[in-house]
Amino acid sequence: MRYSNIQGCSAVLRTLSSSTSTNSCVRVAHTSGTAEPSTSLGISDDGAAYLSPELFKEFSVPYLNKIYEAFPGMRGHHMCGAVEHQLGVYSEDLKITHFSAFGYCVDPHVAAEKLGGRAVMSGNVDPQLILNGPPSRIIEAARHVIEAIAPHGGFILQDGANICPGTPIENMRAMLTAAEEYGKCQRVVKRSSEKA
Repeated sequence: MRYSNIQGCSAVLRTLSSSTSTNSCVRVAHTSGTAEPSTSLGISDDGAAYLSPELFKEFSVPYLNKIYEAFPGMRGHHMCGAVEHQLGVYSEDLKITHFSAFGYCVDPHVAAEKLGGRAVMSGNVDPQLILNGPPSRIIEAARHVIEAIAPHGGFILQDGANICPGTPIENMRAMLTAAEEYGKCQRVVKRSSEKA
């Protein structure tokens, strides 16, 4: 579907994001039944896979940043779709600090290049592979992800994204085996904030 009134769409999004009801929701979320206000937030945004980086910057980034700014601290972002084309936007425009349960369809080398050392990443092992095995292939897939991302620091081995009902426990053990065998890695890439 193509929208012919892009300015109208932008006007609606601006109105919604600046409305009294949105601000009330932010106030409620800050307290969420606790004495201390919440200081971090995770957002799930699977729709980003369907937008170009330009449209994502226009229609999502300003509003996502407004939400993140209401919760200073961790900027978590979940996206389990094919989102390689948005990783630069996540890093530079949204300044995410956590890329949670990211999908198996993202090349881990691209994720490492765009977010390595700048965001904690978790995910990327194909849930269907974890379901169907065999354990040797699961271990190899997990090793591939670990070797691509872990040297940058801040990687958590995880499914990418969901464990399917009926997944055999031995296949889950294969993930644990890979983490124990290949997950102890010396960080070799300096974070962007560190001086050479």
